[in-house]
Amino acid sequence: TLSLEAPPTERLAWERIGLKVAEVTPELREQTGYPVGRGILVREVREDGPAARVGVEPGDLILLLGAQNLRESEDLLEVLQWSEKGAVAPLTLVRLVREQVRTPFGPQVRSRLDRLSA
Repeated sequence: TLSLEAPPTERLAWERIGLKVAEVTPELREQTGYPVGRGILVREVREDGPAARVGVEPGDLILLLGAQNLRESEDLLEVLQWSEKGAVAPLTLVRLVREQVRTPFGPQVRSRLDRLSA
């Protein structure tokens, strides 16, 4: 039979921590400066979910959940499958921050990556 449900990773991540995630494309890594071979991209955050309560935002790159390095969405699935519902784990992420700054040559947009922990 054909299942029309969301893939296991997406469904479990949405139900348990309120996130939809994706792998980071090489093009996005080049545009943002996100580290190569590390992290999964947050696509959506459920307003009433645990991730929203600790400040996770769409566009964040999650590097670690607990002690587990996250390189692809399957790594997140593994952590969620082996952890108890309601368990608490530290989260390390990178957020791309774009800010407009004044320079002698006029306003410019600068980007930086901030490393955050929750």
